[in-house]
Amino acid sequence: QPQSSATKHACVGLAESSLLSFTEATTGACRDSERQRACQDVLAREALPTLLNAIPGEGCARACQIHAIISELGGSNVSGVSFTAFLRAFIVTQPESSVLNVWASPWDTYELPDVAEGCAEGDQHFNPRLRAEQWRSRIRLRRLTRRDFGSWNLFRLWLYRAFGNDFRVYVSVRRLSDMIRFKLLDTHGGIYIDSDILLLRDLTSLCNSTFLYPWGSLDADNNAVIGSPKNGPFVAEFIRQAGNSPLAYHPLKWRKVAGKNIEDWPTRIPVMVFDPLWLKDSGLDSRDPAEYPFDTEMDFAKKSIQPLHTREDAFPASLGYHWHGGFGSIPSDPSPGSMFAQLHNMGCTKPA
Repeated sequence: QPQSSATKHACVGLAESSLLSFTEATTGACRDSERQRACQDVLAREALPTLLNAIPGEGCARACQIHAIISELGGSNVSGVSFTAFLRAFIVTQPESSVLNVWASPWDTYELPDVAEGCAEGDQHFNPRLRAEQWRSRIRLRRLTRRDFGSWNLFRLWLYRAFGNDFRVYVSVRRLSDMIRFKLLDTHGGIYIDSDILLLRDLTSLCNSTFLYPWGSLDADNNAVIGSPKNGPFVAEFIRQAGNSPLAYHPLKWRKVAGKNIEDWPTRIPVMVFDPLWLKDSGLDSRDPAEYPFDTEMDFAKKSIQPLHTREDAFPASLGYHWHGGFGSIPSDPSPGSMFAQLHNMGCTKPA
């Protein structure tokens, strides 16, 4: 049902309050990038369960719009098990009223794969969420418009394509993606996620709040995951400051571009919530490290691990896993015992 402006405002306030409680519970334990054991423990035992069990206020939907930008321009074809895994993870972890918007450029021609590919649909344990009539209404392939790109940016992209300069196309698409995710959140609200993030749990409790996670151990922002309500003040003001200049939207430049003109920046949640291996893989979490199922990001689809019984077993302190490297970094035949393969195959089966 349509929400009144008062209800929307109240829902944003409740989401921000819940987020504040979450960060207050984790800040102390997660501050030291070389000692992440305490952070993992607090997140898994207290902070995440409390956040996930938060009850929406009256009139606030238990649903969220999630956005991803996926394009073949200047790069390899969008296909394969990694694309299917990204979509399937959304279907099996998010409420049935939540929607994933997959945004493509005007020139992209790919289609959505069948998220049930490789599953035994006739099996009695087959996950009914993967039936075509169920998932196709929840994943929407949508086209970016001139407004999203900006006329000059769109013309330059057309020009690079006309002259066959794939490298320039590829670089432009990456830079434009930083800008377009702001515009999508400003117009629609919700949560933007990079397409090399495999979701593990429900993100709904974060919807309507303005958040991100930091750039590793740096005092800097990261835009691999960023949430904002529709017309949120941070996103709207940053767009006013940066305009249609793609370079201004690189997260390491945000504070320089608009630092003096924005008072309320997104709340930073712990890196471990969406990128649990980043600090370990960077050689930082070494003095009192968290427990990790493998050592490097490359092991995600290549190294066999102990059998997982639930998605939560993969990373108990995380809502998702950012594997970095895009679809192309996942081999076409991932190791059957790897975390990637286990999580992907687990989605075929309905929860116990």
